Amino acid sequence: AVPQKLSSGAAAEVAVDWLRAFRVALSEESETVMSWRQGGIQEESHYVFQHFVRSWASDDKGLVAGLYSGSLQQLDWTTRSVGELFEGSHRDEVICVALNSMHVLSGSGDPGYYSRPSHDLSVKLWCRASGRLLRSFEGHEDTVRGVVLFESDGRFGQCCLSAGLDAKVILWSTNPNVDPLIASCALGGQCRHLRAVPSQRVGAKSLPETEVRVLAGAFNEVVELAVRFESASDDAKPQLLILRSFTVDT
Repeated sequence: AVPQKLSSGAAAEVAVDWLRAFRVALSEESETVMSWRQGGIQEESHYVFQHFVRSWASDDKGLVAGLYSGSLQQLDWTTRSVGELFEGSHRDEVICVALNSMHVLSGSGDPGYYSRPSHDLSVKLWCRASGRLLRSFEGHEDTVRGVVLFESDGRFGQCCLSAGLDAKVILWSTNPNVDPLIASCALGGQCRHLRAVPSQRVGAKSLPETEVRVLAGAFNEVVELAVRFESASDDAKPQLLILRSFTVDT
């Protein structure tokens, strides 16, 4: 499907309505899920991107869609316009996407229902503004199921994370002038979800500026990890640590 025009006549007004509703649904995720379960949301189909959407990530600026074709494409909330496909692509479906103000991070592989080997197990870093490919990371041995980017204006903007069905979490450098691999750790099972903890507080305790927390879903466990700098100095190197895990009864 090709991007539909979002800025002409009556069709544009309809497009604005569904686009506004979609943005609200993304920002109020728990309420949206509850309303869906109660039958309060009706399904609509709008062909906006050049291929079917497999994954996405969004913020106040827009939404970046990971496509079945292996490409990525960005929707701008303000202009309600869809950009061109990002330069280059994965060789398999885009399974997961993360973004910050400057970059987009994506992971690829088999979505799980084809019963075939993955054609691409890479993680790719893109310039969000131009769609230009900046780095391609190779290190996973099975489908990449989760990626994390930190705020680009902080010290953690120099690194990113990926995790996959190979039970590995890998810490990468976004700096093109250094080796990409920083550190990795093994989980107790396949990782199907990876998410940064948004707050700098854990319980009643404030985290230091040299540390961020990440949660990983690994089989029937939730694993808490930390990305931690050895010190506050500019040349300090980040570390990847497993702090603790919680078993979830199934």
